[in-house]
Amino acid sequence: MAIRSKDDCEGDIGELFPDLLEAVNKGNHAYWDMAEGYEDRLSASFRARGKFDLTVSELRSALDGRPGISIRLKNGSTDFHIKGKWLMKFHKFDEADSIALNTTQSSLDFNENVVEQLTLGEMPEETVIFLGYKDSIADRFAPDIQLTCPDGDEPAWVIELGKGSAPPPAIEITPAPEGPDTSPATKIVPRVDKRKFGH
Repeated sequence: MAIRSKDDCEGDIGELFPDLLEAVNKGNHAYWDMAEGYEDRLSASFRARGKFDLTVSELRSALDGRPGISIRLKNGSTDFHIKGKWLMKFHKFDEADSIALNTTQSSLDFNENVVEQLTLGEMPEETVIFLGYKDSIADRFAPDIQLTCPDGDEPAWVIELGKGSAPPPAIEITPAPEGPDTSPATKIVPRVDKRKFGH
């Protein structure tokens, strides 16, 4: 088990926090844009999966090619390896800052921060961290966005990245009214061929 401290995380990847917050926010906006008009017809599992897929796409766009970061797709899951120290995954949190666990051994290992088995010994010193959100009942555009370090039944620590925010208002472009051309007139002087007049 390789659990690093909250201070280590803030010191190692703190410069990424604004990008992580923005990516989760964009993923949330993209989901609600897609779901507009269908909110009452969509199940909770569809909503969670939609937000997951759209947010992971935003995270890949934000982090791909950054120094010290590699992105791996494994068994349908996207892993973000950061500076050889952190293995970040995206999840939805419950009120206890925990994630819904699958019954697979891999899921249990992630929650216990046992990385040796998960990476086949390639990256035994990485610490697992979960980037995720907690939905806000009052405002769908303001989820709590945070990083947690799993350690069994309760997280070892939590870093609050901030709240989501509403998308910027759409800008309406009003076409210019049709009417007479009021631009200054250009005087056109015909060219005179002086050769016709013996010059």
